[in-house]
Amino acid sequence: AIRSLSGQIGMILIFISLKILPLSDATVLRSLTPLFVPLLAFIWLKERLTWVLIPSFFLALAGVWMLADVDKPQFTVLSLLPIIAGVFVAMAMVAIKRVSRAAKGAEIVFYFSLTGIVSALGLALFTEFTLPSSLAVWGVVLLMGLFGSLGQIWVTRANALTDASILAPFYYLNAVFGALLSHFIWHETL
Repeated sequence: AIRSLSGQIGMILIFISLKILPLSDATVLRSLTPLFVPLLAFIWLKERLTWVLIPSFFLALAGVWMLADVDKPQFTVLSLLPIIAGVFVAMAMVAIKRVSRAAKGAEIVFYFSLTGIVSALGLALFTEFTLPSSLAVWGVVLLMGLFGSLGQIWVTRANALTDASILAPFYYLNAVFGALLSHFIWHETL
């Protein structure tokens, strides 16, 4: 339940932050996720913290501070949403490791997906939701679902095989790809 709920809350906050913030800002701020994973894994799973973690934590904070340019006027309290999302995503990552001791990957992904469907239906009741009207948009939605499902399967498998704190640094690639996509597709400045 913790994995599904924290994952869904994290995803919802990510989507909200993507709607209200520039893609590069939302992605950079969410890139703090890997910093929360070892701390939560230490508390919850008793994984070992390495001596490199503390300076890395402050170095990453300084990097995000510079990349997000927190002194600019558009940095508001809403800019905290992707950071909070990162905490929930980190909780989900650590929970996968814990749950994978008792449940198979397919079962974990199934319940996460089921929770996602229920969450989406619940949110659709309180928002201005409209179904896509073109086949092209349906194709994009289908591809998002396919790649999202494959990603969940692979992340769940990876978390079952190794420590969450070892996988966490790979989440920094989100910031790189987010910045590139925002620049080349939406012409946002880096």
